[in-house]
Amino acid sequence: MGRIPKKGILIDEKKMYEDTKKLLDELAISIDPGALLKDLSVSKRQMIEIAKATSYKAQILFLDEPTSSLTNDEVEHLFKIMRKLCDNGVGIIYISHKMDEIKQISD
Repeated sequence: MGRIPKKGILIDEKKMYEDTKKLLDELAISIDPGALLKDLSVSKRQMIEIAKATSYKAQILFLDEPTSSLTNDEVEHLFKIMRKLCDNGVGIIYISHKMDEIKQISD
């Protein structure tokens, strides 16, 4: 609430699209900002949730089993995003039963 860019009393859809595109590009998430959430796969929805959390400039992310519905390539992409966020000072609490993932990403 209160985060939608406006031109006067109207929503500035162009700026909203541009801001969203910029955020997704920064995270290397290839999703069209104009896509409807209902049309996206579960894995893309999870990426959107991570992008949304970072848009709030969250200092800590809690990820509970985020890879449960991701392919191996998507998991690697998620880990790249997580490393980038950590490099930018974001703390991540990662919950998983997959010990190989925990060993790969923990510091």
